[in-house]
Amino acid sequence: EKADEKAEGDEANAEEKVEGEGEDKAEGEGDEKKVENSTNASAAEEEEEPEIGYKLKKKKHEKKLKVVKKEFFPMPLCEDRIAELKKKLQTVADREHEVQAAAGVKNELEAAIYGARDKLDRDDIVQVSTEALREEITKLATYLEDWMFEPGHSKADYETQLAALSNLISPMEERVQEMEARSGLKESVDEQVQDMKKTGAIIEKNMTWVNASKIEAVLKKVVDFEEWWAKKLESQASLPLHEAPAFTAKEVREKVGKLVKDMDKLKKTKKPKEPEAKKPKKDKDGKDDAKASDKKPEEPLPADLPAAEAELAELRKKKADAVEKEDFDMAHSLKTREAALVKHLEKLRSEQGEQAEEKEKTEL
Repeated sequence: EKADEKAEGDEANAEEKVEGEGEDKAEGEGDEKKVENSTNASAAEEEEEPEIGYKLKKKKHEKKLKVVKKEFFPMPLCEDRIAELKKKLQTVADREHEVQAAAGVKNELEAAIYGARDKLDRDDIVQVSTEALREEITKLATYLEDWMFEPGHSKADYETQLAALSNLISPMEERVQEMEARSGLKESVDEQVQDMKKTGAIIEKNMTWVNASKIEAVLKKVVDFEEWWAKKLESQASLPLHEAPAFTAKEVREKVGKLVKDMDKLKKTKKPKEPEAKKPKKDKDGKDDAKASDKKPEEPLPADLPAAEAELAELRKKKADAVEKEDFDMAHSLKTREAALVKHLEKLRSEQGEQAEEKEKTEL
């Protein structure tokens, strides 16, 4: 019985297996047909469907918003309160600025105190000051040194004390500067005055085209300055060094400078062009008119070479002297003679060379 049951079970399993294979085969064939049909359908759709283009359109949407103000603590300040606080801030800023400015002037005053004490030990300051003045400055410096560190002083207070100390120190420093500037000033001014006098004499003698009244006016200014300068020197010699000087070096140099400019203006006056001389008329025979004979005949040139060279050297020396004396008319006339002598020398040298060559040929 067990063998029969086993045989029946094997037969049943075999039948189920055959049925399953048949169903799988049928399903596989069905799937292949479906794939083929879908491929053909999609190909047909691709051939039939037209291309469609899309264009993006933007649409503007507006929506008005309603803003509601809602305040929380701390609440904003009102206009009056803002103005009040601004005024307080400005007051504090002004006070700080004033304190800083006062501190700056205080530093200047402290530096001036120490500087004043150092200056009182200098030899040049001692020469231009009195013992009483130096003691006054020392006492003021000692007082200010203690006063400066007392509380409650404003900027104006420091400026007042600084001005008081400067008013005592500055005149002494100015007197020292003038004392140093006067060293060598007299010699320099006297030399310039003498140069102006010489220049005026040369202009008056050689530059005849310059207006004589202008020359006289400038020379008169020079003489007036000499008189003023002599009085100032005499006055300064009688003054002690601790008093204000009779003149300043700047004042003297300005006066001399103006005179030098006036003299240079005269010296640079150009000579006016002379009218061209008319050509002498010729008579019927083709000869010059008798008036042409009034011209001064030119001086004959030297006949030999050594005499021409000696005259050229002497002429060049005279021309240099004329230029130095600013006698330009004489220098011009000598220059013309010099050019003629140079050409004459070249001619004499060439003739002498030709004579030497002929002599050598004759000897051969």
